[in-house]
Amino acid sequence: MAFTIESDSKKQVVEVKVSGLLNQKIRKEILLTVAGQLRINNFSKVIIDVTASVFDPDETMIGAWDLANYIRDIGVNPKVRWAFIYKDGESHRKYFEKVAEKEGLSIRYFKNAIMPLNGSLYPLRDS
Repeated sequence: MAFTIESDSKKQVVEVKVSGLLNQKIRKEILLTVAGQLRINNFSKVIIDVTASVFDPDETMIGAWDLANYIRDIGVNPKVRWAFIYKDGESHRKYFEKVAEKEGLSIRYFKNAIMPLNGSLYPLRDS
């Protein structure tokens, strides 16, 4: 697994690209790094490209609740808008969107990297 992270001042967004096997431990490492960049730069948008990553086949979808709680536990503002770019695992992705929404987080998945940038990432969902 590898990931790169950049903070784009012009777009006011933290951008992450992930490759290789992606499991819960690695997801938390990435989220902690992103949280630090959000605080340092005072940004409220994140794009994480996981198109070059592979799910750990031993993980279940129940980990979505753990990740949603972890995002809150590490102090990320719930108004931060998260956009994930993906290529497969749609049922897992949609499940995490629903879990995140129930936990008050704004997380969306897109198959096209351009889509989240339309409308300044994407509009926040009404509560």
